[in-house]
Amino acid sequence: MLNQPPTNWQSHQCLLSLKNHTLTSVFQPILTKDWKTFGYEALLRVSNINETSSLTPPDEFIDSFSGKQRTLLEQLIIELHLQNYADSWFIDEKLFINVSPGSLITLSQSFETKYFLKQLLSNLGIPQKSIVLEVKECASPDEAALKSSCNKSVLGQVLLALDDVTMCDLDTLRMGSLKPAIIKIDHSLIGEECNETANRKLEKFIKQCHRQGAMVVAEGIEDRATYLKALALGVDLFQGYFISRPLPIEKLHL
Repeated sequence: MLNQPPTNWQSHQCLLSLKNHTLTSVFQPILTKDWKTFGYEALLRVSNINETSSLTPPDEFIDSFSGKQRTLLEQLIIELHLQNYADSWFIDEKLFINVSPGSLITLSQSFETKYFLKQLLSNLGIPQKSIVLEVKECASPDEAALKSSCNKSVLGQVLLALDDVTMCDLDTLRMGSLKPAIIKIDHSLIGEECNETANRKLEKFIKQCHRQGAMVVAEGIEDRATYLKALALGVDLFQGYFISRPLPIEKLHL
């Protein structure tokens, strides 16, 4: 049985200890065209207590839980990120948090979890509009339920983003039904291997996003050439190792 563990402090960050693993937050900056900070994406790091030099892939760790235990774990991860954000020096910037379609549906289906996020934000003194939930552009167990879970009664003023959009998603995107405020395109869409046809399709898609009022983030910006290409294509926001690796709060210098 997974019980909510006590939180404690290490290197100025809140952390969780579960199943002989330590869960911590790292943050990666997301910048505007003029190189100003728009926000930070909270990313999970999972380390094995018995193997101090190795990290466990977050998805692998989360997938080791199921049912109500997984739902509770995912709530704890959200709470972990929000607690660290609330205690950070960049509280005035937006915070991006990953959530799977299935998890968002689960969190919105019962009275106990439906208002979990809004209540947590209220308790921590974080404005709803400061938070961006990143929903992965992947298969959902129920598209109608996903759409319902993204309405204002559940999210309030929390923003919605579609994450990891790839070329094969451009024609089947959930953008029309979910109406996200932000679209995050996968690094494969702006890589060197993309031909002119692919570039024109992406540029057209970015313009479509803008017409619908959505901002576009290019992920995986790892060098200046990729940054300049994304900029030329009309991307609004930029994220990747060229800007900064994901880092603990005390090591961020932007």
